[in-house]
Formats: sequence, structure tokens, C-alpha cells
Amino acid sequence: MGPVTEEGAEKVVSVRGAAYETRLRLCPLDKSIPTSQAIVETARRAKMGAKLYVGNLSYSVTEERLQQHFAQHGSVVSARIITDKFSGRSKGFGFVEMGSDEEAERAISALNGTDFEGRNIVVSEARPQAPREGGGGRPPRRDRY
Repeated sequence: MGPVTEEGAEKVVSVRGAAYETRLRLCPLDKSIPTSQAIVETARRAKMGAKLYVGNLSYSVTEERLQQHFAQHGSVVSARIITDKFSGRSKGFGFVEMGSDEEAERAISALNGTDFEGRNIVVSEARPQAPREGGGGRPPRRDRY
């Protein structure tokens, strides 16, 4: 694949089935990164832009309270606190999805490192979850005979 123009990049992203608004910002071509990987990475960043990671939360914080806190800095699409699947107790972090990238940037700059219910919270752009390998548990048994 040769150099990518704005039109070409948008076509490649839409072919991949992107169901979100495509906003690409082309930068000087880095020869060490394959062009196709650069396009996928750009599309991923565009998709994740308004989703924020919120860490160091108090275990007593509720999703409603988290949503109210971030709503002061823009429209909140969703707020989710991650809980332990066995105990149901908060793991101390969550995710907030803002209405736009600009609102997300405003929330990051306004809330990162500030006090929220007795703890200094960490607010940053969410990264995609790393793919997990299946299985787990015990390795398969070898045939004994």
C-alpha cells in the first residue's frame, strides 16, 4: 500500500465497518509503521477519544454520583464502575463516556488529580482492552499410554 490520502484513509476505515464518525488527522508518514496499521490505529483512537478511564475511585462511589461529577464538564453518555464478579464490590476504577472529544479533553484537564469523595482521582483517555487468550486453568492432559 502506498502513501495514503485523506480520501483513501476514509475509504479504508469505512470498508472495515466503522459505525462511528470518522475523523482522521494525517501526520507525516512514519516508515517504521505499516500504512495499514497506522490507519487502523488512527481509527481506534477516533473511536476511543470520548471514553475516559477514571482510576483511584473510592469503593463507595456509585455510577450515578460519577455521572453527576463528570456532567459538570459536558454531556455524559455513560458512566460505569467496574466491580468484582464474585463479591460485587467496586474495583476502584471505572469508565465515563463523554458526548464529544472536546468535552472529554475538558474533563481530563479539569478533573485529573483532583479530589473526589476523599481520593485524588486519575482521569485519562481510555485505551482499548488488550485481547485475552482463552483457556486458563489446567493444561490439557497427555495421553498416558
